[in-house]
Amino acid sequence: MNIGATRDDWPLRRGSLIYPTPIAIACGRILRARTAAERVNACLKAAEVLTRYLAAIAVASFASRDDDFEAKLSELSGNLSFGHFLTTVQEVAGAKGNHPAAPLLAQGFKATKRNKETLRGKTDGALVALLELRNDLGHELRNLNEARAVAIEAASAPAALLVEALDGVEELLSKPLFVVEDQQWTKDSLVVRRLLLMGESADPAPQSIKVGHETGGVEETGAPYLAINRRCLQ
Repeated sequence: MNIGATRDDWPLRRGSLIYPTPIAIACGRILRARTAAERVNACLKAAEVLTRYLAAIAVASFASRDDDFEAKLSELSGNLSFGHFLTTVQEVAGAKGNHPAAPLLAQGFKATKRNKETLRGKTDGALVALLELRNDLGHELRNLNEARAVAIEAASAPAALLVEALDGVEELLSKPLFVVEDQQWTKDSLVVRRLLLMGESADPAPQSIKVGHETGGVEETGAPYLAINRRCLQ
């Protein structure tokens, strides 16, 4: 996938406009890359950003489950890598239990069977391939020369893999990430000042929103929340 002034860059351009800010910035970095070496590097960094974001959502969502199902999750401590975060998402996606992000994670991570062969979910398979590429390159990635990068793009298509990974969790990435700066109760409503953390903007405009008393406010101002259906996941 050659990112340039073509239709091929639209999924990433769209992502830079509407996806949660960390992922939007990572998509924008790929679009601004001027060489094959920069693109390969930016694609692998974006894959890790996506994986870290999904891991954060997965853990927060599983912790808010309203049943007694348990999952054996690998410990997240020490010097954490791309692979650690991907393992966490896979473990939560494969666990039983009713939690807000479960059906959305399943869209990208649920395995399917075809001709007696088990196939990874769309996002899972793409991220595993990108992780393997990252591990194969190792320290070479720091000083990747242009000829080698062109060969990697031709053989492994990291940008196409990243687009596939994003597409598998498109619905989850469309859920708004936001911070509530302030909330004030009035006589008939709650007025919330919200920063919507979607798209590349590092300084989003505050929005004042009135919600009914029955909705209630958030537990913590200044903390990131993800809205999934009628729930706010911290």
